[in-house]
Amino acid sequence: MKKLILAFLFLPLLQFAQVGYNITSWKMNTTNHLAQYYSTNSVTVNNLNDTSEVQQVCYDTDTVWVRANILAKYIIGPWPGDPFLADGQNKSYVFPRNPVYPTSTHPNKPVGMQGMLINGVAIYDDGDGKSYNTSTNTNANNGAGVWNQIAWVAHLGEMDAGMGHPDPNKVYHNHSNPVMLCSVTSATAHSPIIGWSFDGWPIYGPFGYSTATSSISAITRMTSCWSLRSISTRTALYTGVATSQTGPPVSATFPLGIYIEDYQYTVSTGDLDYYNGRYCVTPEYPSGTYAYFLNTDASGNAEYPNMIGPKYYSSVFMANFGASAGSASAPKVGKVCYTPAATGVNENKEGMLVSSVYPNPAGNFLHVNYVGDPAEIRIYSSAGSLIYSGTDNTGVVDLSNFAPGVYHLRLIHGNSINNHVFVKQ
Repeated sequence: MKKLILAFLFLPLLQFAQVGYNITSWKMNTTNHLAQYYSTNSVTVNNLNDTSEVQQVCYDTDTVWVRANILAKYIIGPWPGDPFLADGQNKSYVFPRNPVYPTSTHPNKPVGMQGMLINGVAIYDDGDGKSYNTSTNTNANNGAGVWNQIAWVAHLGEMDAGMGHPDPNKVYHNHSNPVMLCSVTSATAHSPIIGWSFDGWPIYGPFGYSTATSSISAITRMTSCWSLRSISTRTALYTGVATSQTGPPVSATFPLGIYIEDYQYTVSTGDLDYYNGRYCVTPEYPSGTYAYFLNTDASGNAEYPNMIGPKYYSSVFMANFGASAGSASAPKVGKVCYTPAATGVNENKEGMLVSSVYPNPAGNFLHVNYVGDPAEIRIYSSAGSLIYSGTDNTGVVDLSNFAPGVYHLRLIHGNSINNHVFVKQ
């Protein structure tokens, strides 16, 4: 048994030696259940020709491929005022199996799909593609792209009971509040994983631990650091930068909150960061992970940014975007496909790492226990910069030169990786 001294708040525990929740949490269709939708009368139920939920989950050392028709198992529809119907898509998307903590660069979110709910439904961005058009005084597809309309505000009346609707390409999707997957009004336990962002981090429902690193702390609704601005005119962003186009004054026609740009970010005013996530422990990740959260008001109504913030926290596979989005094929060699009925498709390998870290917080030294030969140790700052890399030969990492703060520890041994977060006092 090797020892390594380090303090921890615990980070993600996606171990290569074991099938992780980014593989097992998906709702897979094992009965060939066909998707169904309500007619506009909200009574007649129609069958689609495509199966619901997730059809296949495959993975290799670094990557997870998820194939789905982008259709929920619950009866979808109707969509009052929406001229489109949903249909099966047979798409395959790719997720990092072991997402990396970022550097100072965080990818922008392209328009469209941002990730996938565990039931195979697409997660779309906050906007609906419409923005303010000065010449027509409307929000339109040919707007200037400066004041961008929030989809769940503008199209609330078109959403079905699951808060989803189809787009012009018949893709069923949620912009917000997938209420069929979690409670959004009250909870006595931590919310479940409801989806996965394209950068590989889990998305939880609205409720988490009041102390991010304590699973015995009270359950509380996660609050965002994004909030409505106090404005009556629309001439600048919350940063003070003047916009290239003046938006419409706040009014009954253009109420405050209809645009993404009506919101401001104020650090440390809520539980979640700029990206709408935080480092925390969860029931699935008792050693900690970065995770996004669904943020709602006390009544369970969607609040911006609702799932993923204006940027991704970590890097994404660009194969999920653009003209060929949804066609990411898993390789024929080196991959495994998950079967839910199998008891633990488990890749226990010789030399696997099973680690624990203590004490936490730490002083000048801190201990990690793990099984296996000497492992490579990497320590990252909270901003994602690599500040230490070495091989554990002594069982001790000296933290005396580390500034107080939160750090991320990664133990690497072959194909096994353990991640932890620790605090240096």
